[in-house]
Amino acid sequence: MDLPVTHLDLETRSRADLLKVGAPRYAEDPSTEILCGSYQVSGGPLQHGTRIQGIVRAHNALFERSVLNAKTPGLNLRPEQMDCTLARACAVGLPASLEQLGKVLKVPVQKDKEGHRLMLKMCRPKKIHADGRIEWHEDPAELARLADYCDRDVESECAVDGVLPQLSLRERAVWTLDQHVNDRGFAVDLPKVRAALDAVGEARRRADRRIWELTNGAVSACTQTKKIVEWIRSRGIPCESIAKGEVPELVIRADLFDEPLVEEVITLRRATTRMFRFDKILAWACRDGRVRGAFQYHKAHTGRWAAWTQSFPRVDDPEAVSDVLDAVARWGAAKAVDYLECAHDAPLRLLSQCLRPMVVAPPGKKLIGGDFSNIEGRVAAWFARMKWKLEAFKAYDEGTGPDLYLVMAASILNIEVGEVSRLHRQSHGKVPELAAQFQGAVAAFQKMAHTQDPPVKVTNQEARRIVNLWRDKNDAIVDCWKELQDAAITAVEHRGLVVPVLGDRVRYVFDGKWLYCRLPSGRALHYASPSVRWKTHTITTDDGDEIEFNSLGVTYYGVDGGAWRPIDLYGGMQFNHIVQGFSRDLLVEAMFAVEDAGYPIVMHTHDDIICEIGASFGVPDAFSDLMRVAAERLAPGLPVSVKAWEGPRWL
Repeated sequence: MDLPVTHLDLETRSRADLLKVGAPRYAEDPSTEILCGSYQVSGGPLQHGTRIQGIVRAHNALFERSVLNAKTPGLNLRPEQMDCTLARACAVGLPASLEQLGKVLKVPVQKDKEGHRLMLKMCRPKKIHADGRIEWHEDPAELARLADYCDRDVESECAVDGVLPQLSLRERAVWTLDQHVNDRGFAVDLPKVRAALDAVGEARRRADRRIWELTNGAVSACTQTKKIVEWIRSRGIPCESIAKGEVPELVIRADLFDEPLVEEVITLRRATTRMFRFDKILAWACRDGRVRGAFQYHKAHTGRWAAWTQSFPRVDDPEAVSDVLDAVARWGAAKAVDYLECAHDAPLRLLSQCLRPMVVAPPGKKLIGGDFSNIEGRVAAWFARMKWKLEAFKAYDEGTGPDLYLVMAASILNIEVGEVSRLHRQSHGKVPELAAQFQGAVAAFQKMAHTQDPPVKVTNQEARRIVNLWRDKNDAIVDCWKELQDAAITAVEHRGLVVPVLGDRVRYVFDGKWLYCRLPSGRALHYASPSVRWKTHTITTDDGDEIEFNSLGVTYYGVDGGAWRPIDLYGGMQFNHIVQGFSRDLLVEAMFAVEDAGYPIVMHTHDDIICEIGASFGVPDAFSDLMRVAAERLAPGLPVSVKAWEGPRWL
């Protein structure tokens, strides 16, 4: 017998800002309260309240579940009791917002825009007094109107529910695991987080003082982008912007014009714009010192999660970072930054590397984790059936060969591996491997070059030459781009025809509404309303000439820049989706494997899994084997390497 389904929506208010603290922290805040609720059980009449029967279905189920559990005595809704229309929309490449989703699906009941504006007004305090008293918007007419808005949301959710496909059994299990990981949360070292945040503020003030000195008072803060642009121009260097993508070219110009001051100003600006998330950790931390709700299921088209913790930089020098943590905790901001400026280069860079170590194990516990090594590079070579590259990965794993960035740099430079310098490993090995693999050209190369530490500096002409050489050495991947594009065109032009590609590891089929791309895991990527069109392309030759040409290609509808719009699907993008999507599925296999073996996951990134376990349980070698075997089982012939670790902090 099927369980009844309760469609539910809540309207709440709180002094906490939901967007700034996340659903679990918002739900537990003492000021948070439920203003009204609406529900409908299995197509029955719309009712007011929060009565629950059977499966509870909501749009962003984590929010409703968190609030109900926090504010309803004795209630303990579990993820297994929930269904989420937001997750189901994201899983097929549709918009996440209920308003946008309703428009795209053209359901008969759309979200109430005026009611939404009223909700935004009533969910926040009218005034907070100095003694902590809160004044709320209490107008009875507005409260009644808010209840109508809540009713409309339930009706809209029911309408989209009737159109959206259900998650597959496998993806339903993935989403349920995701909810449990979000519920567990991860512990953070709050005293050190506060100390590091103070140190960042002090280091930024000093950077502002230094930029004032360098520019002779023309720029007084690293945030003054317009003034920095004007000052760079005053030095005789052409400059329109100091946006991230423009920085590599500016650094090259500073070298050409022999302007070291300009390069130092750009470096200072770059250092102060690093992602320092210490304030966000403090905002999201719950009463027990754990951060919850940080992971968003299927946020990317490929199925990858989104999480603000994914921007935490890797720790290059654990000893130096430990030194920084001790300094900020022991001496306070000013003295700690004094020490860092004397003992280490670039204090802000080191402080940003303290983000991961703020994730800790509670007393009596330890963290254990594993990291897939260069998983996307391996998966790309596996799909392209590049025997030499797969063998090179195996040799590196066995300790009999160099890493792939050295191999690639030596191949491009036509020299022996032992002759490759550290600089050339980055510029001719790592950067082209990361930037060119998905049909990226000069712009992608320079963008990736800028993210290296230190940044890689090459001219656009040299970048173009390196990209072309990389494509020559990786012609099998280049062939994949065309093979994939041709397969998508054929599938869209012949409804119902299954088009195998990449040695039948991937299949495309079009059903009249969706273009499906079936991965080796069995999961399908979805492309809505695809069509075949003639497209105009512009390429730049090695001599700098621009050439236009036309070709057939597939266009589909998807979310781009927050809007629902046509997106050109080309071979490099398809290869990117396939490689990243299947890499995500390998991570999922590993997540289930470690969970089943008794390792509760508290965090994960694109290639990392971090678990919190008892101090006497588990060893890195066993953890590594669990992840590796799970991935290899899903992709026979793929060389998988996992670096596992354990300790009191995430390093």
